[in-house]
Amino acid sequence: MLYQEDDVLLLHRQQPPISSLKELHGKVLGTRLGYVYNTALMEAFARKRVTRQDSRELGTNLYLLSKQRIDAIIDMRRSLNHALGKHPELPLNIGSWVIQRYDLPCVYSPHSPISAERLNEVLQGLRDEGVIARPLNGEA
Repeated sequence: MLYQEDDVLLLHRQQPPISSLKELHGKVLGTRLGYVYNTALMEAFARKRVTRQDSRELGTNLYLLSKQRIDAIIDMRRSLNHALGKHPELPLNIGSWVIQRYDLPCVYSPHSPISAERLNEVLQGLRDEGVIARPLNGEA
């Protein structure tokens, strides 16, 4: 595992917080086209309890949410933090509910000039020293 990531909700400041799947029922949720979310949320989409509004890019969902044309966006916390950092004028906040937490591994090509074992050693060393975590956590 290279690092962990969270799927969280981005909400308009005029919206009340959402802290459970049941509170999402009847809402329109901005999603990424083709992304598979956790089982409970995918079931809510399939049963039409939550409306999925797919977009190819986060920017489209940010626009829709800022105009309150959708109720919330689900995305990776780091992507949302980055987007809000670039657009601090948007009236949007990241909610506290962690919908899903998962490990993100490093992808390795069999055509790489170094072995998978060597790459793992280097990445493990960088992770153990905090070199990977610092920029991911917004540290210099």
